[in-house]
Amino acid sequence: MPYQIQDFAREYAGKSNDDLLRLAWAPQHLVDDARIALQTEMSRRGLKATDIDTARFEQEKHEEQQERQAANRLIGLHWRGVGTARFCKWDRTYDPVSQNEEFTTTIFFMVGWVPLIPLGTWRVRRRKGLFRKAQTLEKLPFNWSQVLWVWMLTLIAILALILAAHYGLSFEFKL
Repeated sequence: MPYQIQDFAREYAGKSNDDLLRLAWAPQHLVDDARIALQTEMSRRGLKATDIDTARFEQEKHEEQQERQAANRLIGLHWRGVGTARFCKWDRTYDPVSQNEEFTTTIFFMVGWVPLIPLGTWRVRRRKGLFRKAQTLEKLPFNWSQVLWVWMLTLIAILALILAAHYGLSFEFKL
């Protein structure tokens, strides 16, 4: 038996204000009876359209913060060359007063210190100097030019090591 307005009204009466505001973000996804019951419950509680916008902004800000924290956990997790690392600095800006630099970088999963799988492209900020922790600012769409650049440089480095090993082993040193 389908839900009726009374069923939706009972269900919405038991929800928190935040839950109601989340439902109100996309009323087009609700059936007519659910939308009417939601509007009635929100009116009963004194919730307005501005509350919906504020709740959406707060939720998006919270999700962004969680995404940045997840990226911070990804950067530099490796053990003996297996794990994740940041590669490349594109669109770099530097502020000499604060000694902060901002740049776009891509995090790769690596094996044997070789970047294999790109995990995401991020805009980061860090204070200039050795061993300074980077702070992620925002997640960006994959920068495939940067990914291809890292892979190309990696391939060149591997080929150079192979050639050096090959020719280095064929020379004989005579004293």
